[in-house]
Amino acid sequence: SNGTITSTWTTHVSNNASVTFLLVSYRIATGSDTAPTITPVGTTGGQHHTSCVLAFRGVDVATPFGTPGAITQIGSAEDLGPIAAATATQADGAVIVFGGRNDATGGGITNPALLTGDGLTWVEAVDAQSVDNASHVVVNYAMWEGAAPTLTAKTFDLPGGTGPGANTGVMLLLNPSVVPLAYVGVGASSAGDHTTALAPPIPAGVVTGDLLIAVAYLRNAGTFSISTGWTGHYTLDTTQNG
Repeated sequence: SNGTITSTWTTHVSNNASVTFLLVSYRIATGSDTAPTITPVGTTGGQHHTSCVLAFRGVDVATPFGTPGAITQIGSAEDLGPIAAATATQADGAVIVFGGRNDATGGGITNPALLTGDGLTWVEAVDAQSVDNASHVVVNYAMWEGAAPTLTAKTFDLPGGTGPGANTGVMLLLNPSVVPLAYVGVGASSAGDHTTALAPPIPAGVVTGDLLIAVAYLRNAGTFSISTGWTGHYTLDTTQNG
């Protein structure tokens, strides 16, 4: 793969490689939103992916994200990190940490520990695996009221993996339009093999103006395309193989 994406959404970061692929895309809810179609592109047999959609309320619809942390390519490791910290400057904001892990032998991950630190209360939003347990997505978030905290690099403790492969992560910041921000929820995860286009459902309770975030992770070579109306905030191929 060369990191090619469809013309219906915009690349924020795309590194040319061919081992794993992390997608984070978003849109502002209109009130009549349907599940995105996330399609693996340029893949072959034995490659599996998983995806889901999260929702947050009270985010600035014009500029939903602050300056993100650097994409972290972690390489072969049992745990997923350290994921580089973003520099928070926005009062009353939120931080979301995304991680994708390739377990080369499909051993699976069980009960990832919550992130900690920075004077924040961390909450797990996503803990999802592909059908063969080889691709794993984990997402934690935290919110604050008042002055922005000093954020530090984060590592997901992922017990249970038996064949660690290429790992990828990123830390994103949310800008508020109202205080406090609110987490709406996450739809059911959707998983499939390299031939399967996924349609992870929109979370229940979404209303116009909510921020919808689609996250997907693909094990091994290939990229994703995503349906019209979703904006690519982060796309990344990683160069490590495990």
